[in-house]
Amino acid sequence: MPQYALASVARYSPWRLPSVKVKQRYKNADIEWHSTAVSGQITGYFYRDDIKLKGYRQQIVSRWYHQWFGIRGDHE
Repeated sequence: MPQYALASVARYSPWRLPSVKVKQRYKNADIEWHSTAVSGQITGYFYRDDIKLKGYRQQIVSRWYHQWFGIRGDHE
């Protein structure tokens, strides 16, 4: 049984993919859901006994859009 589900989805897609039913099936199977619509780029780190997933928006560069405007550091 897989541990993770990765969905490459547009953030503001007019089709609202994937459907709630699809996500619920994964949840019911205890499969951890990851979506690029929420996390941005998802990077997988594969180790001998483990897998770590990191989302670009949440964990790598939480204020990624600051780069566009020349803002340095994390200004909360």
